[in-house]
Amino acid sequence: NTDRELASITLYVQEKNKMLEELQEKMKEVLNDSSNENRDKLLNISKNIKQSINFEKDWDKIKLHFEKVHPDFFSKLSQICPQLTQNELKHCAYIKINMNNKETATLLGVDYNTVKMSRYRIKKKLELLQEEDLTQFIQQI
Repeated sequence: NTDRELASITLYVQEKNKMLEELQEKMKEVLNDSSNENRDKLLNISKNIKQSINFEKDWDKIKLHFEKVHPDFFSKLSQICPQLTQNELKHCAYIKINMNNKETATLLGVDYNTVKMSRYRIKKKLELLQEEDLTQFIQQI
């Protein structure tokens, strides 16, 4: 049950953020074409959308369920590599629940290449060899 709950919370957050980002982009287009009288109203709506994309609140929800499913994951990972940052630990959690780079980028509100670079840095910090797979390593924790 908790596995399914974690998956559904993660999927919900991912879809919500994706939809809000798409709305934000459409709002920018409309703002460029709008008259001055509607501009303030549209800017206010855009601001509300931006505030709804609260990645930290989303992470708190996901982390709560994640820790129920994988209770010692963060402490074990921190013992293996204490120099991992909070953001890198978050990336490792997403790897643990089998999220790909694109899904992780959507959840974090960052570019796909940023996620790739972050995974590369995590692999370096964990001192994994080039032929070693980060995902497999994380799955074994």
